[in-house]
Amino acid sequence: MNEKEINSVYYAALMHDVGKIGIPLNIIDKTTRLAKDEYNTIKKHTVTGASITHPITAMPMIEQGVRWHHERNDGHGYPDGLKGTEIPLVARIIGIADLYDAMTTTRSYRGALNESNAEDEIRKRLGTQFDSEIGKIMLDILNKKEENKQLIPEGAN
Repeated sequence: MNEKEINSVYYAALMHDVGKIGIPLNIIDKTTRLAKDEYNTIKKHTVTGASITHPITAMPMIEQGVRWHHERNDGHGYPDGLKGTEIPLVARIIGIADLYDAMTTTRSYRGALNESNAEDEIRKRLGTQFDSEIGKIMLDILNKKEENKQLIPEGAN
């Protein structure tokens, strides 16, 4: 990717859930499993976010990443049921990063997975939820992060 594309991915990642501004807080903050109608409401955040970011014409990848970051490689995602390379690259990148963050962060409805378990989940979902190539790159990045931890002196930030 060139610098402009990398910046677009970065900004799209920062804004990927902007559409949740339109979701009622009682759904966002719910600590138990969502009912079907609540889940359908949550799923609207991608389309709402795309309409919010649509005017950013200098970086169209932002709208793509916001709209399609919940699409799945196997076509079972939302909002449009795209699959494989129909899903823009920016959305495939944000999708896997978003899931990793979700898995490794404590949520109101469940605890966080440790990094090793999250990596195992990514491996299990290669080719179904995630593009295999993007997933392997993510795993490589995570492995390098682990290797680099050993190079950081104890007590350093």
